[in-house]
Amino acid sequence: MNACVAGVVSKAGRIDVLINNAGFAYVDLMEAITIEQAKRFLTRNVFWRATHYASGVAADAQQKSGLVMQISSGAGRVVFPCFGIYNASKFALEAMTEAYRYELAECGSIA
Repeated sequence: MNACVAGVVSKAGRIDVLINNAGFAYVDLMEAITIEQAKRFLTRNVFWRATHYASGVAADAQQKSGLVMQISSGAGRVVFPCFGIYNASKFALEAMTEAYRYELAECGSIA
């Protein structure tokens, strides 16, 4: 991911827009999901490396502008039966996106 972001910056000079649309749904009873399944699922749906790398590049460059769009779901606000792990991932995505918004606005970077 770091090489990809660096490649875009070397060709375009900066990253103006990042759209995060990675993720998948997992439907099952919470008690049936193993810890390993939950780790793999949350790693894919929550720990979006592109945002981390792109925001770091923008902050280092003091870009002062940009846009990150997170494709989320209503499941980030409302819980559905058998979607517990999916709901957890979307609630986490919503929270981390808000945190990025406040933190990056503070340094005048992507917000």
